Amino acid sequence: MYKNLEETQTLNREASALVWVVSDGYGCPPYTLTVSGTGFHFESQIGPTTVVLDNDFKTVELWADDTACGAAEIIATDTCGKEANASVRCSSGSWQNDDICNYCNGGGWPQGGWVYSGQYRYSLSAGCDSASCVNYPKFNCNGYMPGGEVEAYYNYCRSQGHTRDAYARGGYVTRQIWACP
Repeated sequence: MYKNLEETQTLNREASALVWVVSDGYGCPPYTLTVSGTGFHFESQIGPTTVVLDNDFKTVELWADDTACGAAEIIATDTCGKEANASVRCSSGSWQNDDICNYCNGGGWPQGGWVYSGQYRYSLSAGCDSASCVNYPKFNCNGYMPGGEVEAYYNYCRSQGHTRDAYARGGYVTRQIWACP
C-alpha cells in the first residue's frame, strides 16, 4: 500500500492525498480498500469509506473532511485474502500514551529520540554499557518497534561516545498514538 505522503507528514482537514496498491506481482486484484478514523473518506469529503481498485497503481483520493482528527487507517484486502495496511495522520490530533514495552529492569536514561511509523511514534530510553556489554543480553520486544529496535539502541549508545558495540543495559520503549484530542 502506498500514499503520496511521507511517514512524518500529515493530511490537513478538507484536503486529500492519493493512495494506491503496489503488490509487485504478488497480489490478487481487485483490491478492496477500507478506511477507518474520524472524518476520513475516499473520493470526496462525503465519499464512501470502502472502495475497490481494479489493479495495482490505480489511485484513489483519501479525504479528510472538516471534522477529521487523529489518524486514518487504510486496509487493502485482495481477492486471495491477503491484507496490507497504512496510516495517515490528520493535522488535527495529539500524541497520547498507548503502551510501554520494558526491555529489562531499569530505564530512566536519556531518550534517544522518536521513531515514527504511521499513526505511532516510539521513544527510546537506554542505558549504555560498552565496557562490559558481553555480560548483557540483547534486549528487544520482538517486533514491538519498527525499524530494528535493538539497532536503534546501539546507535544511540554509539552517539553518546561509546566506541564498541554497546548493548542497551536497561530501558524501555514508550509507544504513543496520534489520536483525536
